Amino acid sequence: MSILKKVQRGSDLVIPASTYNQFVDAATKVNFPDRKPTLDTPKVTLLAGQVWGRITESLSWNKFHIIGYGSRIPFEPGPSPSDFEDRVVFDFESPDPRDTSDFCILAEAGTLGSVVRAHAFGVTPVKVRMTNASHNFARMSTVLNFATIRDALDSSDSGPAKILWREPGLGEKWAIVNLQGISGGSGEAVPVNLAFSGGQNGTELVPASWTYHVTLADGSGFRILTHANPGASPHKWKRTIGVIEIADFGFAIMNSSGQWILTWVNEIYTHRKCDI
Repeated sequence: MSILKKVQRGSDLVIPASTYNQFVDAATKVNFPDRKPTLDTPKVTLLAGQVWGRITESLSWNKFHIIGYGSRIPFEPGPSPSDFEDRVVFDFESPDPRDTSDFCILAEAGTLGSVVRAHAFGVTPVKVRMTNASHNFARMSTVLNFATIRDALDSSDSGPAKILWREPGLGEKWAIVNLQGISGGSGEAVPVNLAFSGGQNGTELVPASWTYHVTLADGSGFRILTHANPGASPHKWKRTIGVIEIADFGFAIMNSSGQWILTWVNEIYTHRKCDI
């Protein structure tokens, strides 16, 4: 027999404890539903340089562990492009020592199947095994040992992580690194987007002095240079005198000191008809 009974008009309202508790449970369920992390309901908003990933291996993964990218979980563009754009989620897996640049650093702990944040670009704490006090970069270890690769980066004279600060001494140390997504000193040209930020156009007597904010053209929007003048040292673009059109694309490399150098930009000189 049900304990839930309707009250007649004019009758005293007497609510058994079990009935009242059912109302409380129902109200709680409606107003505060269980929302376990899923691909559609991430727990928090991503910070700049972070990506979502689903952990695919039943291993111990803690905050600031090094983890590898797998394939992107295939949400294909459909009737709602924003749905595709807002759901960039990768499969996270054990890092591959054969590719020491293909990794990110976990921003939170996770277990098999959970969707977590990780730092793909930008500044983050991480442990680094310092083998030489003069090393200013770090890369993923090539030692074929899972715990060694997962727990800390190895210091190096070049690499995708520039060391901004570290604990003194050698051995495994806490550090703050800037993940830049490309090995320092590799000489590899990277496509970049340019956004005009200032300067003057050229004339018949002096070259232009346009400056740009420079971001990686890989979709991350990560800024690598601010108010950069491609025609001034240390950049390698050579300008001559004359009027030019503002650029919006170029290429850059990173030198052995971790400094980004513009090597080419798509500035176009404006030609004028000569009066004869």
